Amino acid sequence: MVFMCWLLVSTIVHAEGDANLGQEIFLEDCERCHYNDDFATQDAATTAEQLRALKAGDEDHRPDLAGLSLQEIADLAAFFAGE
Repeated sequence: MVFMCWLLVSTIVHAEGDANLGQEIFLEDCERCHYNDDFATQDAATTAEQLRALKAGDEDHRPDLAGLSLQEIADLAAFFAGE
């Protein structure tokens, strides 16, 4: 049980983002309201933290980001960070 919890936390914390997939998500879902350099001054970890907060409903965002997976968040963060 402890190993499974560690594995889950490890996967969430260390999820590698794919910038190419993040770009696809951005072009499909985000581009109508955001520019691709909106988060250019931030690193991927900071952007991912903000996206997770939006997903959790900690801040208002339209459209709702509750449907984003943690992998999609990592991909978007990698794209915005230029990784």
